[in-house]
Amino acid sequence: MLIGRHWKMGVIDALIKQTAKTKHHKAMPWNDVTAFMKEIEPRDAVSALALRFLILTATRSGETRLAERSEINFETQTWTIPASLMKMGRPHRIPLSPQAMTILNQCKGFDETYLFPASKPNKTMSDMVFSALYKRMGLHGLTTYGFRSSFRDWCSDYAGAPREVSEVALAHVRGDMTERAYARSDLFEKRKDLMSDWGKFLFRQ
Repeated sequence: MLIGRHWKMGVIDALIKQTAKTKHHKAMPWNDVTAFMKEIEPRDAVSALALRFLILTATRSGETRLAERSEINFETQTWTIPASLMKMGRPHRIPLSPQAMTILNQCKGFDETYLFPASKPNKTMSDMVFSALYKRMGLHGLTTYGFRSSFRDWCSDYAGAPREVSEVALAHVRGDMTERAYARSDLFEKRKDLMSDWGKFLFRQ
């Protein structure tokens, strides 16, 4: 497993190769994300905790940065993102893996409202905090949104998850209007297993 400078150069080379083929968000190859998580695990800054949580939940930057404690059901280990923050315009339930819950427990006492607050009271983190974190780590070319692509590729290439389960996990709109009219289930139980497997993969020894 590549860690440190050699790992960083490997990631950058992979990103350059991938960028040459596509104009999509630059994404880290899914089999490198475990090493990246270990790279940031010793960091206890709020931005690092938020990024680890974002990767574990496969969410967008704004959904994580603006997350409020009231959205978390600690008993059922569920995060319900309100419709106002969702691109699809409806609430999105996310089953939280034990690894994600561990991060939330680390954040207890940070703020009464926000899970990952800014340094100033009652303020949310800027959308530049993750870019600043990558810069401090000496990494260039990463995009936070790209971790959603890493998760999606892992679902297909490693986990063998059904496409519809993977798409719901990312809160993507499925199919045409007719298909969406009949797709009333959010496949929560299946996604619970998927997110648990993702957490285990990211923190494997």
